Amino acid sequence: MYRGPHSAAPINGDSDAASRIFSMLRVFRLLRTLRPLR
Repeated sequence: MYRGPHSAAPINGDSDAASRIFSMLRVFRLLRTLRPLR
């Protein structure tokens, strides 16, 4: 279940959840830069 070079954590169930959370945070940061929240 190797997703890519961005996954530097050990391969396990937690790594999948962590990668999913990191991806969500990345998207949220992108949205924040596009449309700054007031």
